[in-house]
Amino acid sequence: MRHMLRNLILALMVFSCSVFGQAGSPEGDTLPMGPFQLPVRADFNGEWLRFDGVYTLSIDVKPKNVTVEYHNPNPINVEYVGLDEASGLFSIEVMLLDEGYPGTTYTLSYLPEYEVLAGTYQVPGQAPSQVYFKRKPIEDE
Repeated sequence: MRHMLRNLILALMVFSCSVFGQAGSPEGDTLPMGPFQLPVRADFNGEWLRFDGVYTLSIDVKPKNVTVEYHNPNPINVEYVGLDEASGLFSIEVMLLDEGYPGTTYTLSYLPEYEVLAGTYQVPGQAPSQVYFKRKPIEDE
């Protein structure tokens, strides 16, 4: 799984520069290529923007629970959230329950060296598609 996610990230890096460059991120448009580091629970916290710039996840990880809000751009009901810490890769599964989304899932792992959530988007009855989310830039007030 980790090898597949690394390949996905490398393949999408050029694409992300063009997509997130349009968003006007003050931090620049490159993904960090630093040394490998292990993820921690708090890495999931925050606002995440999908690579296509439309869908967002708001994740709040606390010691005893995880909450997720999903927007497209309007709120979509989340039925289930699971955080897998056993693998050491830290992955999160989000199952949606709303009109047009019943049983649709995201399964995402945090890759700290790229600061992205990467994985699959699965609509029941369809082949999964590979997706990734980049932390949403904090807007100036």
